[in-house]
Amino acid sequence: MIREKPLTTNMNDALQLHRLVSDRKVVFGITHNYSGYAMVRHAAALVREGALGEVRIVGAEYAHGSAAIALERSGNKQMQWRTDPAVTGKASVVFDIGTHAHHLARFITGLEITEVAAELNTVVPGRAVYDNAHVHWRLSNGARGSLWASMAATGNEHGLRIRIFGDRAALEWQQEDPEHLHFPVQDAAQVLAKGRPGLSNAADAATRLKIGHVEGVLESFANIYMDIAAAIHANRSGEAYHPVAFGYPTIQDGVYGVKFVEAVLESHDRNGIWVHANVTFT
Repeated sequence: MIREKPLTTNMNDALQLHRLVSDRKVVFGITHNYSGYAMVRHAAALVREGALGEVRIVGAEYAHGSAAIALERSGNKQMQWRTDPAVTGKASVVFDIGTHAHHLARFITGLEITEVAAELNTVVPGRAVYDNAHVHWRLSNGARGSLWASMAATGNEHGLRIRIFGDRAALEWQQEDPEHLHFPVQDAAQVLAKGRPGLSNAADAATRLKIGHVEGVLESFANIYMDIAAAIHANRSGEAYHPVAFGYPTIQDGVYGVKFVEAVLESHDRNGIWVHANVTFT
């Protein structure tokens, strides 16, 4: 089963669905497709093998300008449902795009975001939902960082970027230049390119075209679908599922995303205090 994010609109439903999936041993994937990019998977491999050393700072942005004006009032159907609190909730910008950046931070680092302190606001006058969010977060190893999510960043195109700083090296990846991974080691700048020899198995398995031939968002979805198909095949045949990389986004990732949104909204409503964002599965 494959579901678009967010998993549900509240934690009670998310945990109930998680129990059903676990009890029935169903393969359940979430389309956090950005984890399907080859160089994102290589970034995760570098972190897992210790190339960055201890992760210290994790910063993410998903700030685009597609709703910098009130398109929902001019008949734009996409913006009408994205800015309807009955459909997306008041914290629409976090549910819609903030959860992608949240998942990407977790996927690459292998760490959980345990606490958040947040401020939400509505940039476009008269809009019924929050369209801009600033979130500080604490990670399970003690690292710190932040997220900026916005649908009203005038002039920005896609706007998804993640930066991770360790005590040995750092990483930076942007969705608008997905073929390259910036990998500075101390003072030596490096740029790794998709398709070059010497990348991780995780990157190679997600690469279709040779270096210089651009792969993008459709291929990232394809990589997620391939992972889920392999998991379904293994489940039906009674075999163990052994992903080449780090697996597809699962229902647990979906639950973490819902919890993240609820924690962000609670923090905002309580004037930016720190709120726990961890999940206990029973």
